[in-house]
Amino acid sequence: MKKQINPTTKAHLIRGAFYLLLLVTVCAIPFVLAQPGIRNRGVVKSGAKAPPLSSVKELLARLPASQRPALLPHPKGPRGNATIAKLIGRVPLFTYSIDDGTAEDSIGLTSGGTFVACNEFPVTGGNNQITSISIAWGTPAFPDPTLNGLSYTAVLWSDPNGDGSPTDAVVLASAPGVISQQGTDTFITTVIPPTNVPTANFFVGFLITHNAGQFPAAFDEDGQNLPNRSWVAQTNSINDLSGAITIESAGLVGNWLIRAEGQPGGGGSPSPTPTATCGPGYTTSTSTGTITGGGTDIGNHCDDCTTDIALPFPVSVYGHPPTSVASVGSDGDLHFTGPYNKLFWWMGCVPVDPGTGQDPFLDTFFPNYADLVTDESVGTCTGCGIFTQTVGTAPNRQFIIRWKANYFNSPPGPAQAEFEVVLTEGSGTLTAIYGTTGDNGLTAVSGIQQDLNVFTSFSCNEATLTPGLRVDYVPNSCGASPTPTATATATATATASATATATATATSTSTPRPTPTPRAHPTARPRPTPPPRP
Repeated sequence: MKKQINPTTKAHLIRGAFYLLLLVTVCAIPFVLAQPGIRNRGVVKSGAKAPPLSSVKELLARLPASQRPALLPHPKGPRGNATIAKLIGRVPLFTYSIDDGTAEDSIGLTSGGTFVACNEFPVTGGNNQITSISIAWGTPAFPDPTLNGLSYTAVLWSDPNGDGSPTDAVVLASAPGVISQQGTDTFITTVIPPTNVPTANFFVGFLITHNAGQFPAAFDEDGQNLPNRSWVAQTNSINDLSGAITIESAGLVGNWLIRAEGQPGGGGSPSPTPTATCGPGYTTSTSTGTITGGGTDIGNHCDDCTTDIALPFPVSVYGHPPTSVASVGSDGDLHFTGPYNKLFWWMGCVPVDPGTGQDPFLDTFFPNYADLVTDESVGTCTGCGIFTQTVGTAPNRQFIIRWKANYFNSPPGPAQAEFEVVLTEGSGTLTAIYGTTGDNGLTAVSGIQQDLNVFTSFSCNEATLTPGLRVDYVPNSCGASPTPTATATATATATASATATATATATSTSTPRPTPTPRAHPTARPRPTPPPRP
């Protein structure tokens, strides 16, 4: 049976990542933003990790208690709908929560934009496998129907150094969601791939983009009020929370209405830390590159299929014995464990988990993993397919694998994606170069994984895979992976022109944050996943 994700659901994956200054503001429920006399705000310069706390506090002010409007009691909303979890046999056994179920306030950006909010939890009772994230939106004190329908991304992060701060958080899993039942203290549950937390504590939260005058993040002011557990980040990339600050640093007392559902994981103990800094693994560096045209058509013209190919020289991934065969997938996946049984496209960030019944993604490179087709089953696709070619002479050869494909559900704009992988003889470095990718990666993930516990994620449904981008995956020098060597300039054959490898700069998985221009706060708050596609 063909598995297909509803196009509307896929549309909710589309969220760009543009770095903006996070100006956390509190709606006037039951207080207003910014008393008269607050000084003008300064601009945080590009590259700054966080605004001075004193300036953040200046931006936030409360009315005297005598001027606050009286509030009626609000019933506590349900914990969340677990129907989807039951359908896939993942009934949560434990709920992580630091709120009392009611939102006295809600928070957003003064001028609109994108921000991240998250709560920190220690792993309790061996419940280190997280299966879903539940979030309440808005506040009953001041309902705002315009919030319903806004898309968000629910995210699970690990805490590599265990300090309780998300500034070094690593994305473990994410899934898209849509706000509904705002202002009712109802927790909307977003199912994520069941994921083992590899650290003693973790973070769950969301990334959302909203308009000026909207305050989506539900905030509990009179509950447990656990300090230093709720965070906001001046970023719109789930992979960069380096500018995160505690909500108390902004002069607020309370916690987000964000929860996580968990159960015992594999063996009831945390998995190895993903993307370890030493040992078999990879770091990424970015530069520029150009797609190499031409090549031999390997005969991959299909939807959700793989084709076995022979490599002109052996390649080692994660320090495993070198292999001279690989399986190339139509969805933008390259497996060094071929032959490979791949039946469907599976939605999810790296590490991608196909669940039971299929081969796991082992030693797999995902240059641009999306729901692609390399034939014309969904529309005209001139020159589509997967092509390979060898350039240069031994021992300095490069092997190029180039994809040109349609999207199963075409995104806005160009409907085709073109990208390539470059393997270099004598080097463990794997390279991805991007041409036109239709939506620049908004419906794609990229990275590399040994398995579900050891992996490196570069992007997940983010518009970062832009034309001309080159990403090098360099094996850690202290691990068992081959020591990377300088990539030689290849000598082009008559049918192809190889691209010289640019010298990689410092490791980075995100683009620089632009210099934002903050605006003054308003004086009052205006009123007014799933299984794979069949």
